[in-house]
Amino acid sequence: MPRSTAKHPSPPSARASALAACYAAWGDAVGAAETAEQALTLTLAGSVALSGAARAFVLRPERRSGEKQLVGWLAVDAESVAREPSVSAWRALAAAGGADAVAPELTSRLRSLRLSFEGRDDVTLASWRAATPATSGGATAAHPVWEERLGVVSFHALPVLSEEGPEAVIVLPCGETTEPPPLALALVAQCGRALARLRAAAAARLRRGQLATLRETARAAGEAQTLPAGLQRVTRSAAQALGARGAALWLTDAAGRTLTLSAIFGDPDESETRARALELAPLAEACVFHRETPLVAESTDDPRLGAAARRLAPLMGVPLLARDRMRGALVLFGREEEPALPFTREEQDLLALFAALASSLVEQAGLAERVSAAEKKLEEARGLARRAEGLAHLGEVSVRMAREMSGPAASILGFARRVHRSLPEGDPAREYLEIVSREAERLERLVSEHLQFAALHRFHLGLTSLNHVVQDCLERVSSTVATKRVRLLKKLSADVPPLVLDEEKISQAIANALGNALESVSSGGCVRIETRFERGQAVIEVAHDGPPPAGELLDHLFVPFATGGRGSQGLGLAVAQRIVRDHGGEVGVRREGDWGQVLTLTLPVRDNEDRRHGRDRRGERGDRRNRMAEV
Repeated sequence: MPRSTAKHPSPPSARASALAACYAAWGDAVGAAETAEQALTLTLAGSVALSGAARAFVLRPERRSGEKQLVGWLAVDAESVAREPSVSAWRALAAAGGADAVAPELTSRLRSLRLSFEGRDDVTLASWRAATPATSGGATAAHPVWEERLGVVSFHALPVLSEEGPEAVIVLPCGETTEPPPLALALVAQCGRALARLRAAAAARLRRGQLATLRETARAAGEAQTLPAGLQRVTRSAAQALGARGAALWLTDAAGRTLTLSAIFGDPDESETRARALELAPLAEACVFHRETPLVAESTDDPRLGAAARRLAPLMGVPLLARDRMRGALVLFGREEEPALPFTREEQDLLALFAALASSLVEQAGLAERVSAAEKKLEEARGLARRAEGLAHLGEVSVRMAREMSGPAASILGFARRVHRSLPEGDPAREYLEIVSREAERLERLVSEHLQFAALHRFHLGLTSLNHVVQDCLERVSSTVATKRVRLLKKLSADVPPLVLDEEKISQAIANALGNALESVSSGGCVRIETRFERGQAVIEVAHDGPPPAGELLDHLFVPFATGGRGSQGLGLAVAQRIVRDHGGEVGVRREGDWGQVLTLTLPVRDNEDRRHGRDRRGERGDRRNRMAEV
């Protein structure tokens, strides 16, 4: 900051002593000012008193439609200073805000003065840019508007400098003198120090208020019932705490590829605020996808922004970062107060705290959703566990009942057959005994299937030819095929490779599928069985041309005892499905052309090869038992 080299004059005379005392009084008053307006008012009046100028003016910066200007603010003339010569009177006047009434007609003409930094040059603009005093004439001339509106031909321009740079320009009309009055320069320098002190005190108060706002926002946002409400609170508080005209918050999608505008604050007209926010989407994208922290003094400084964004400057943005993942961006635009000073890095650091709060809200919302989903799954798992426990108990009871029933069923069947053989041909009781025998056989079969279903978890694997298993099953049902005069179509492919299977259980599954088909066809019907290798799977198809099951029964074909009708009653197909699934395969059913039902059993070949080349854990346990038995 340039400092005045003017020293307090050594009073060689009474006038010099009086000027020194006058400077000290005005300097103390300026140094004790409580606002920037008071400091500038006292500096202006003191400059007139110390320099003997007929009048003095203050110009301050302002931004209109994105254009920076120096604008007239206050004028003081020698007559008003003479009317109120005491410094204390001017302090009271400045504190009361009555300086406008000191020279109202002159101040009114001054306030129509606007000097654009992009327009014609002027001494005041040159002094502002160079941050040094300047005098009209020579290389830099005064703008004609000074003479046209204020009757000023030549003058000194004295910039008021603080640590931030120029704050205002004091204009003192001059005659033949080319050097600014030293005491006026000293008073202007004192004003710059006062403004720096006031700015620091205001910044400290602002920071305390901003931190208090951040704490309150964190509390209120944490109590918000929904994520949108919490994000809206953070967005509004960030704009208010940092003096922005508006704010917008974007969130990324789950993949982190697109941005969605999630919260806005600004103009009461929400549609207008949303339109402004959308104009700033390029800044949000820069934050998220390029990890930038843009700080734009003027919209024209950033080529990513269109012409419509010119009026929104100044701008700043920060990303929403959570666990090294970009969650979105928070962008502020405009200033509530004039002049619209650019945002600073310190303000951007504070904005980053608001963004971190928004990120934590997003994380908490995601965590809450995941916890809720986990709790729901846990409750479902508990319900399934309770159901499984009940079914396991029911299964144990049913197994005991099946074992108890197997004896009476065998006895009934044996005695019924013995009595049937003892009766002569033509005896009407033989027909009843045949019915008893058939029902006893059915009951015995159901009990046997039930016990087999309960014992399916015990496997004995070995390398097996699937076609060989199918052929054995066909031989076992050959008598039934002949009795019912069923036409059997067989097609076994040589492309099916040997598989590691439990031969007994796979044979049971195929036999159950064949049994279901033979029960479903009438005398003279047709059954087809086929094996093939396709898409890395071994396929067995069993089809029959009997009547297809009704649509509602087709969905329950593999549920034990669900069909309650002829064919596929009991556990036959349920057992087949469980065996095939335990081998890593699947069972399907469909209708196709003249075939009422086509049952498909598929077994994966790739997984089967893994079992063939690896060591099955069930086999390891079996080997261990064998080794223990050998010991």
